[in-house]
Amino acid sequence: ILSSWKPANQKLRKAAALTKMHQRLGHTGWQKVRQMQKENEKCETCTVAKLTRRKRKGTLAHAKEPGEIIHTDVCGKLPNDKGAEYWVTFIDEVSRFVKVYPLARKNEVSKVFDEYLAYFERISGRRVITLHSDGGGEYIGLEEKLKTLGITLDVTPPYSSETNGIAERTNRSILMLVRVFLYQSGTTKTSWTETLQMAERILNGRPRRGNSKSPWEVITG
Repeated sequence: ILSSWKPANQKLRKAAALTKMHQRLGHTGWQKVRQMQKENEKCETCTVAKLTRRKRKGTLAHAKEPGEIIHTDVCGKLPNDKGAEYWVTFIDEVSRFVKVYPLARKNEVSKVFDEYLAYFERISGRRVITLHSDGGGEYIGLEEKLKTLGITLDVTPPYSSETNGIAERTNRSILMLVRVFLYQSGTTKTSWTETLQMAERILNGRPRRGNSKSPWEVITG
């Protein structure tokens, strides 16, 4: 019955369309979906997933061009899914273009960075200048490789995770979307790797606040 119900007037049709878009965009906040006026609508999936949305704080990005600074962070340990227990993200500071890879072990970061580097340079036509990370051993092991490639490794000072905030906020956003997709599909939490590409596409495809272009448009433009 509910699946065949159709709104009878324009206001209800508009509300239904906004709700559908909200769901397709991984339960993005209403303001970001259409930059619409605030309404009192609530999404059950967002509530059940216990998601948090925080306002962007801090200073503007220091990089001026894509590729100048790439932020990275590892998320995990997670329930084993097809051998993966972690994921690693790489985020361009200017465009906020994100790429995410599942990992079986943290020490696979070096291997997937090679893949990321080739991919980033191919789609953007730019070199990576600096890789910004926390002090995890998986990144310290990259130091010699980065020197060979002419890339600077910028390491977050100990006990100051805020300085790696771009990567950590991105991982929180990915985790939020993963929870939503798993809840919506009714699958178990051990199927999280299947949702990573969906989360990546949503983050790269929607315009950021204050910018009419999406990260994908910025990085490929």
